Parts: sequence; structure tokens; C-alpha cells
Amino acid sequence: MRYELKHDKLAAQIFFRASAAAKARRRAAEIYALYLEIGTQRLLTNEELDYLGQFLALLNPDEHLLSLIDRSRSAIREQEEEEKKQLAAELNEKQLLLDQALNANEEANRERARALRFLKVVVGFVVVAILTSLLASIQTCETRRKSLELVKKNDELNGSRDSLRYAFENEQLIAAELLLEQQEAVAQASRADSLLVVAKSEASRANENASRAQSEKNRAEREATSAIRSSESARRAEAEAVRSADRAERLRIEAEKAEKDAQAARQRAIVFSNAVVALNAALKSQELDDARLQALVARQAYNIVSASPELGLTNHPYIYNALYYAVKDVDPAIRFRFKAHGGSVRDIVFQSNGRRFFTAGSDGRVVQWDIEEWNALGVPSHRSSELPFDGDAVHNTIALSPNEDRLLVGGELGSLQVYNFGNKMIKRYDWPKGKGTEEIFAAGFLNNSGALVGMGRTQAYYFKDENALVQEMPKLNSSVSTFLKTSNGVLPLNAQFVYKELAEFSIEGLVNGRMLSWKGATRQITAQSNYGLLTALAGEQLAGAGLLAFGFQNGQIVLGRMDVANLEINNLVALFKQNQSPIVDLAFSSNARYLAAASLDGRVTLWDLKISESDPTYQPLLLEDHEGWATSICFSPDDRFLLVGTKNGEVAFWNLDPQVYAEHLCAILRLRYLSPRYDEMDTNDWRRFFGNDIKQQKICGGN
Repeated sequence: MRYELKHDKLAAQIFFRASAAAKARRRAAEIYALYLEIGTQRLLTNEELDYLGQFLALLNPDEHLLSLIDRSRSAIREQEEEEKKQLAAELNEKQLLLDQALNANEEANRERARALRFLKVVVGFVVVAILTSLLASIQTCETRRKSLELVKKNDELNGSRDSLRYAFENEQLIAAELLLEQQEAVAQASRADSLLVVAKSEASRANENASRAQSEKNRAEREATSAIRSSESARRAEAEAVRSADRAERLRIEAEKAEKDAQAARQRAIVFSNAVVALNAALKSQELDDARLQALVARQAYNIVSASPELGLTNHPYIYNALYYAVKDVDPAIRFRFKAHGGSVRDIVFQSNGRRFFTAGSDGRVVQWDIEEWNALGVPSHRSSELPFDGDAVHNTIALSPNEDRLLVGGELGSLQVYNFGNKMIKRYDWPKGKGTEEIFAAGFLNNSGALVGMGRTQAYYFKDENALVQEMPKLNSSVSTFLKTSNGVLPLNAQFVYKELAEFSIEGLVNGRMLSWKGATRQITAQSNYGLLTALAGEQLAGAGLLAFGFQNGQIVLGRMDVANLEINNLVALFKQNQSPIVDLAFSSNARYLAAASLDGRVTLWDLKISESDPTYQPLLLEDHEGWATSICFSPDDRFLLVGTKNGEVAFWNLDPQVYAEHLCAILRLRYLSPRYDEMDTNDWRRFFGNDIKQQKICGGN
């Protein structure tokens, strides 16, 4: 295949790189030629070794060249070791000089101390000599005085010979003594001078020794300073080497992390790309006429998204509906709907054990469903029977007592009816005589003692116990009501929205036989975003507060939290609008994580509230395969199934786990197509739906 370079700059870059490579090869060849000229007399330098190493394979070296390279490398290593040893020896020698200087300094200090002691002795001798000389002078003066006295006496005695001789002899004796004393003083002075000279000599010698010691000390200090500087330089070089190594290590770690991040990003891109392919394939599978191919495409699309659970796409409407319609087409024996009423199904309620539920319809019938066995998919095995309620009017609402021993029914009749499962009897709770009949839209028990409430459009009917008279209370003009189970009991609620500059909403609750109310306004819903009349309301206790869901005439759903103590509502949040017709019923799952909404367009939306609050791209699950309007909904107690009542009197049974549909597809394909390749797609079909980037494989694992 021929390649053309259309970009001049790219061509130039390639030319320069080729030229540089050729120049490098020529340089290596020149070094090799030089080696051939000089033979093995000179070893190669480190630079030459580095240069030859890059092109050694290109030079076809002989054994002599390889030997020269090895010897050169060994010589370089030996030279480096010798330099290290010399540096260590220099450091040791400088340390020795420093120790000698310190010892000399100490010896000089000792010499100075000895000289000072000797000087003190000499000075002592000098002082003694001076004192002796002074004493001699004093004695001389005394002698002279005595001589004068003798002369005077001699004059007085006039020639007394004996006295004169005696005086003369005495004078001679004194003179002799004086002469001896003077000679002794001179000798002592001479000795003092000698001692002084010796002391000066010793002091001079001590000063010279001190000067030499100081010089040695200064030299030693200079040597020590130089050694310290050398040591510090070595330490700095070592520290710099360590820092360089640390920087290199950090750069290596950062590079590895960047490479891992890039690999993870590439993997995420592949995962997202595969997920998009899977969603498109799931959507296209619903248009196929070949049931087997439809099942294989739907199952493989599920396999792809389930392999990446962090994407949360296993409940995506494309995936779920692809699996549902594939099961329906490949196994038409499964029934997903069962007709129970001659008119619309208005309400559904379950017993807590999940083995029985009840439906009320516009045909005036209340049906009891006893479940014999829940099927993984479709209508369960069951028995149904009609309860003996008055059937002359529409039944809008049904409710079980807290201990589930009674069933309450309300609707267009001017009374409430309670069926006792123990004695199989019906008890009627009529309105006061003379009062007009008002249709009941919601009814419920407040406790096990028989207290119950029926909520009409403008009136609430409260019975404190089974034998009490009815209390009629005015309420908001609204047919939308619900019963919120709280830690303090059951709280009947009804609500109303009015659109002005802001949306004003009111809510009322029956507490201890009194109707309490709260009014508020929100900027989150304005007159410009008019959702129409409030058409549905549901509530569930969550984290000590009431979680309320409001359904509107235009299909909008709004969530809010209510303080059950004062009915104050805040944090209103509008969900992404999926329904195009009025919301007619709302239901929470038992843990309040899921919210189901039924509308008159026949669609039921299932919201995962945990994901929808944090993911703006979240799409709820859409359940659409209903005959006519969806009029009522109810979760099974274990939240595995969602039951949907429709306008034509059918109840649809939706298993909410897509894995059940996926496993059923493989099971039915294995039974229908008795071949080891029952779960393999044709290569062309695989490429058509999943492309070439996703490896073709057995869709059910070949089991």
C-alpha cells in the first residue's frame, strides 16, 4: 500500500529525523574507524561508550571491540571507585589534622599556665629583694646617726682614747656589717635580676609556644572548616542526589498514575460506548419480527449493561421493555394481565403477608384475590371471589384495618361499609339524616378500635369508634386525599393548590378528631408553570418526616417533605415530566425508595428516588403495555411486583426485576431450540446490532 505525505511540515520533520539518525550512525562509524586505527592501546571514554551503545548492533562489532568495550567499562568503574577512596582518605586526613590542632592548642594552654605560675614565683623573689634592700638602707641611716652621736661624744670627751678606740672599732664593725648587708642585698638583687631574665625568657618561650599553638589552631580550624565545607558539599551533593531520586520517583509514580487514569478513562469510554450500543440494540429489538433474534438481542443488551452495574442501566426503560416484549413474544403462554372487573379498577390493597389482596371497581364489586403461588413472571396462580358489599354504586377506595381483620369500602354511596372477616358480616356507617350524599374519594381506619374516616370533596366524616355517631367536618374543596402512617398513628390528609403570582398550597390533617390546616407558598411553582389541578396524593413515613408526592393534571409530579407535628411542607422538588395526561394514582414502595405513578395515558412511571435526586440524566422505568388508562397501582409487600389496575377492569402484574426476564429468555430458548448453538447469533446479525468492537460470544453462556 502506498502512503503519501500531504503536509510539508510533517515531511520536513520526518526528513530531519532521518538526517539526525544518519548523522548519529556516521558518528558511531567514525568512532569505530578510530578504534580500528589505534587498536586497543587506548580505552574508550564514557561518552564514546554511550554513543557506541546506541548503534552497536549496526556496527557488527568483532570480539576485540567487545573486549575493548568491556575493559573500558571496567576501567571507568575502577576509576570511579578510586576517586571515592581518595575522597574518603582526604576526609580522614583532614579529620586527623583537626584532632592534632586541637591537641596542640590544649598543650599551649598548659604551657601558658606553667609560665604564669613561674612568673608569680619570680615576682615574689623580686619583691623580697626589694624589701631586703630597703631594710639595709634603713639600717645604714641608723648607723650614720649613731656615728654622729659618737663623734659628738668624742668631742665631748676630748680625746678619751679608750672611748675613741672603742667607737672606732665599733664603727668598723658596723661598717663591716653594713658592707656585708650591702653585698648580700646586691647578690639578692643580682639573683632577682637573673630570675627575672629567666622568667622573661620562659614567658617569651611560652608566648612563642602559645603563638605557635594559636597558628596550629588557626591552621587546624582552617583545615577543619575546609573539611566541613567539603563534607557539607558532599552532603549537599548527596541530598541533591536523594532529592533528584525522589523527584524522579514522584514523576514515575505520577506517570504511572496518569497512565492508570488514562487506562481507566479509556475503559470508561469503552464501557459507555458499549452501553450506548446496548441501549440502541434494545430499542431496535422491539421492532423485530423474529422472536428468537429479538430474545437474543434483548438478552445481550442486558448482559452488556449488567456487566457495568455502576452505570445503573439495568432498569433503563429500553432494557426493561426489550426484555419484557421479548419474553412476551417468545413465550406467548405467559399472561401478564387478568380481567377482574366490568369497569375500571379504582383501588388495590394488599395484606401484609403478600398472600391476599383486594380490588375495588367502578362496577360496584370488591374482589378478594387469594394467591396460591407467585409466578416469576405474569399472573400468579390464584383464586378470586367477590365480597358481599352493596354494589349499587362505584367503589372508589378500600382500606384494611391495622390488624387486617376488617375491610373498609367507600365511594358514591351515602355511607361507609366495613366487612368483618371473622363473622363475614357487613356494617354500614350512614351519614346523618337530612344531609346530602357526598362521594367518598379516600377512606381509612385510624386504629384497631374502629375509628375511621371518609374524605369527600368538601366534608370529612369521622367515626370515633364503631358505636359513635358520625362527626361531619368541613374541609378543603378537594377530592385528593391520602392516609399517612406515622409513629403516632394514621394521619388523614387532603391538599389543594391555587395558582397566583406564586403557587399557594394548603394541606389539612385530622388529628385527635380536629381538622388542622397549614398554608404556604412556593417560588418553585409559579403561575407561569401552572400544572393544573392537583389530581393525586400519596404519603410515606421516612426518617421521622412525611414524604409526600403530588400528582397534577398535566402529568407533573412534585415531591415534598412534611413535618407531621405541624403539617408544614418544604423542599418541594419537581420530577422530570414523563406523563402527558393527568396523574390518577401514586404509590410508594415499602422503603419509600421507589415511587410509582399511574396516568390516563395508560403509562406507569417507576422512579428510583435515590438515583433521581443525584442524577439529572436519570430516566424512570416506563410500563406501557396496558389496555386503556392506568387507574390504580399498588406494590406487593416485598416490592417485587407492581400491580396496575386499568380502565377496562384488568389487573396487570409487573415483575420489577429485569434479571428474571433475562433468565427466562435463556430458559425458554434452551427448551424451544434444541441445539448447542441455541444462544448464538449469526455474525451478520451481531455486527448489525453490536458492531465489531464488542466480541461475539454465547449470549446465555452456552448452558
